[in-house]
Amino acid sequence: MNKKIKIRQALLTCIIVSCNCFADIALYSIHPNCIDYLFKGKTSSNNGNPILSFNTLDDVTIFKSIGDKLGDYTILSYSQHFDKVFVETTSSYKDKDASTVVLLAPDGNELSLTVDQPKETPGLLAAFINTKNGYVLYAKEDDNIDFNNQTYSIDQITTNSVLVSCNGKEKTYIQMTDDAKSEMFATIQKKRDEQQQLAMQKQHNKEKAIQEANIKTTTAVVQAYNSPKYYVPRQTTTKFVMGTEYAYPIQYTVFPVTKRNAQGHLYFTPVAVPTEFGRGYTGFQTIDNNNGRRQLNVIRR
Repeated sequence: MNKKIKIRQALLTCIIVSCNCFADIALYSIHPNCIDYLFKGKTSSNNGNPILSFNTLDDVTIFKSIGDKLGDYTILSYSQHFDKVFVETTSSYKDKDASTVVLLAPDGNELSLTVDQPKETPGLLAAFINTKNGYVLYAKEDDNIDFNNQTYSIDQITTNSVLVSCNGKEKTYIQMTDDAKSEMFATIQKKRDEQQQLAMQKQHNKEKAIQEANIKTTTAVVQAYNSPKYYVPRQTTTKFVMGTEYAYPIQYTVFPVTKRNAQGHLYFTPVAVPTEFGRGYTGFQTIDNNNGRRQLNVIRR
């Protein structure tokens, strides 16, 4: 019976996912198509060979040398060059890196990339966004992208719309308006703030519970330990006595005590706490002995 229920639940989930395959996704923007890499310049040299830096569409930095593969491209050469640029705020000129790299494309054509300048290629590039968390995916025409556990086929991209197919269904996405983008980001930020507030509240409750546990531990110690009783000196005709009664532990209980390390992380450490005490006495007395002399005795018990 349980197996049948699980199968039905799985089928129902598949049906719901299939019906909602276009949910939570929107067309954020459309751009001129560019190759997937932005040249950022030379970072260093290795035995005279320049180490070149590139950023991907996902803003991931990778480092390559001449002759290396860069995705489907091959790096052929690097040329260092700087342009003089006038800066109005300082009324002076500064050097701007305008170095280039030459790539060999899979079709045999060569492409030249300049520092911080995207290289446009024929076609358009669509940016899709998850309206729940703001995650962005880029796609070209005829690409397949995975989004929310679904595979989408990008059938056609125009200057303001994209035709997408998923699970045998089609939908034309229109580019979001500025107001729709602002509303979406406000909703995402509100959700993030709520999650952050919830996490802070959980942390506060955790620290409060730890603090209460420490208070209980301290209370147990205070209740178990009685302050020593001091005797008032007394004088008799034959002797003078002065001392103090003290407590000493005879049973222990191990309590977890919370501490904070140098990095600010909380951790537990076991501490043996006395829960029952015996009592002892120490002091001294003077006694007049049989010879009429005064004798000093140390008392322990």
